[in-house]
Amino acid sequence: MIDMFTILVIFLLMNFSATGEIFFIQKNLKLPEASHGRPIDTAPLVTVSSQGVTLEAEKVGDNPVRLEESDQALPKLTAALEQIRIMIQTMHPDEPFKGNINIQADENTPLVYIKRVMQTCILAGWNEINFAVREPLNK
Repeated sequence: MIDMFTILVIFLLMNFSATGEIFFIQKNLKLPEASHGRPIDTAPLVTVSSQGVTLEAEKVGDNPVRLEESDQALPKLTAALEQIRIMIQTMHPDEPFKGNINIQADENTPLVYIKRVMQTCILAGWNEINFAVREPLNK
């Protein structure tokens, strides 16, 4: 019985990550490489692809965007971000709202889609934007 608990504790310790590396990455999503990076903190995760936009695995927007559109805001994303903001402020009433958010996108996603999501996040008060990237294979 003690052996079983020892193995379980070792397994859990080896799979624990305190650096924020545990993100849901879609199977068909290939993150871009970055030569300089740092570990990102845990924050709401927005995924941008050519098919759509998701926040914490919930679809909140569609792509493609036509370049002639003047209003590129994503109302579902704005509403979902507002709900998360209220929840964070309720849980931590004495702390100022930081507005940290993580964005991950496929390396082949058009920039106009990423810009649309960033603009929506900034207008909703989420100003600390971090991008999920992968380290180059040959350092």
